[in-house]
Amino acid sequence: MKTKLFSLLCTLMCAGNVFASTIIDGIYYNLNSIDLTAEVTNETGGSWASSYSGSVTIPETVTYSNTTYRVSTIGDYAFYKCSSLTSVAIPNSVTTIGEYAFDYCIGLTSVTIGNSVTTIGSFAFCGCSGLTSITIPNSVTTIGSETFSGCRGLTSVTIGNSVTTIGSWAFSGCSGLTSVTIPNSVTTIGRGAFSSCSGLTLVTIPNSVTTIGTQAFERCSGLTSVIIPDSITTIGSSAFRDCSGLTSVTIPNSVTTIGEKAFYDCYKLTSVTIGNSVTTIGEDAFRDCSGLTKTNYTGTIADWCKIKFGNHSANPMDYSHNFFINDVEIIKDLVLPEGVNTIGDYAFSGCRGLTSVTIPNSVTTIGSETFSGCSSIADIYTYAITPPSAGTYTFFSGVSHHCYIHVPAGTIRAYQMAPGWDEFYHFFEISEVPSGEGKVDVQVTENSAVFSWPVNPTASSYTLIIKKDDVVFCTLTFNSLGQLVGMAFAPTRNMTNATSAETTTYGYSFVVSNLDTNSTYDFVFTAKDASDEVLSEEVGHFTTTPTALPSTLMSTSVSGKILYNNHLYILRDGNLHTATGARVK
Repeated sequence: MKTKLFSLLCTLMCAGNVFASTIIDGIYYNLNSIDLTAEVTNETGGSWASSYSGSVTIPETVTYSNTTYRVSTIGDYAFYKCSSLTSVAIPNSVTTIGEYAFDYCIGLTSVTIGNSVTTIGSFAFCGCSGLTSITIPNSVTTIGSETFSGCRGLTSVTIGNSVTTIGSWAFSGCSGLTSVTIPNSVTTIGRGAFSSCSGLTLVTIPNSVTTIGTQAFERCSGLTSVIIPDSITTIGSSAFRDCSGLTSVTIPNSVTTIGEKAFYDCYKLTSVTIGNSVTTIGEDAFRDCSGLTKTNYTGTIADWCKIKFGNHSANPMDYSHNFFINDVEIIKDLVLPEGVNTIGDYAFSGCRGLTSVTIPNSVTTIGSETFSGCSSIADIYTYAITPPSAGTYTFFSGVSHHCYIHVPAGTIRAYQMAPGWDEFYHFFEISEVPSGEGKVDVQVTENSAVFSWPVNPTASSYTLIIKKDDVVFCTLTFNSLGQLVGMAFAPTRNMTNATSAETTTYGYSFVVSNLDTNSTYDFVFTAKDASDEVLSEEVGHFTTTPTALPSTLMSTSVSGKILYNNHLYILRDGNLHTATGARVK
């Protein structure tokens, strides 16, 4: 083998054990005589750009002065800015590719990496715009920062299944990439790892990853779909910012934190599902997501009230203007369950569809701008004896000052003087506060019965079974929002087209019709949790009235209370209501 010593900077380096910049067959090496290893380097004292050109094949071993050395490392800056380099083959003996090793080799179109490489250093292939594909072998465990940043021509990447870390900005600006599969070995996707990969349309993140780093997929404008596994606990700030092609996203129940600006300006995003473990959503997380039409939450209303929103743009409801719990929409009436103590800042900001809000006695604090922009709210029912305190800004900002505020008896003056509440003009005492908390109330007429029940904050479903002479008349099942999700009636007793219970000031009510006149029925009412465990069960009976109410009463325009057959009714302009407000005739 023909050899020559091109330049000797130091005859003895590291106690005389390293020969610097020795050129062997056109390739420069630093030779270590202790462990007999060779590091590929560049021309010392010359021009980096002219060190290498064309096609370079690096051997596994080299011989110098009758001593054989194993080529183990591609050194830092070894091929830096060698713009005429077109291809390189790295042998299996190499374990490390150093920092900036092939940085800005713009003519490089082909790289073969041996299967012993464990580390690819930062900026190793940065700016290699001519590179079209790369296979990272299974031996590699770490891809450094900006390793392939700016490789605009890169269309295909195969990441080996031993990689645990994808460094910051590792593939940023690889605009030619259309898809990438991240192996199950990866636990960390670094900051900006795939930012500005504008051609990327699909990303599958494995369930080994726990954190999606800050700006990880920022400005991936072609991204239409992303699958976030249930191992993720944190979505970093600006992680999907400016992903203008993204149309929907589901955030799994494992996620606890969504960083600020995480989905900023994803203006084609139409729906978002937020998992039930989220506790914090940073400022502007959904800012300018103007295409949102659906905000869905997989937890309970009580849990939603606990989420810490950074500002109103952190709440996707501010743009969707609606709210779904487990894909069931809360259309008009929001009933907060007993047990809720605090309604957090911005919790229902922008939910324009709400027409009424019911606040239980347990609430002591309502945060800043909690109902900001809820311009359709006409009635607020609060059962708190002491007016809940307000946040820094008016918690009902955007709600009409002419909204009706319904408060417990004897508390009007306290509410009129309380900060935040004092901005409203119309206060009324709640005249009919149901007694027997937790009990089912039944009001009957000649052939119908109105069942009213309070909200159970932990209930997932309610079931009502009505029998006559031990024969089932009907079985009705309601979800936690009072919507009818299942019904079965006895033959010839088919139900009306009712789809949900009415919302009352303290719970729900439902009218069962087509009952026999002057007959006794038994009923069982059961509340169950999400695991189908029984929370409460009430057994009772009722008797329908023998005749209709006198026609003279029903034709009168006088409004008032009527005690008929030992039941209290309210008559308003010919329409009969139970004491809880449900219409029966």
